[in-house]
Amino acid sequence: MQPSEIGPADPHLFHALRAAQLTRAFEVFLRTYLGEEEAYDTRGQLRPTLQAFRRDYVADVREGFERVLCSRELSVVDYERLTNVAFADEDCLYVYLQQMHQYLFADGDEQPVPSG
Repeated sequence: MQPSEIGPADPHLFHALRAAQLTRAFEVFLRTYLGEEEAYDTRGQLRPTLQAFRRDYVADVREGFERVLCSRELSVVDYERLTNVAFADEDCLYVYLQQMHQYLFADGDEQPVPSG
């Protein structure tokens, strides 16, 4: 599924995500590639898939990760609404997001699996 094929987010979630200052590209990336159906597929295709997109899209996704990791404004409730993936608490969510950022942008060894 291409990011442009994603429909509009839930209006309530849209406002929560805007409050968390998520870029549209990051929101679409989360829904598309870290959603329930894709998050547990760790065959190593996510990094090359992301890198195949336009540079500006990749940069927007990276910026989204970095903003959220710095601000920690994305709650586990918002993340679950967006992806259908639940985390026990925000610490677990942010460990996962940090590991995913490392995997995607800093040549981390393995794609992380959501825990929680």
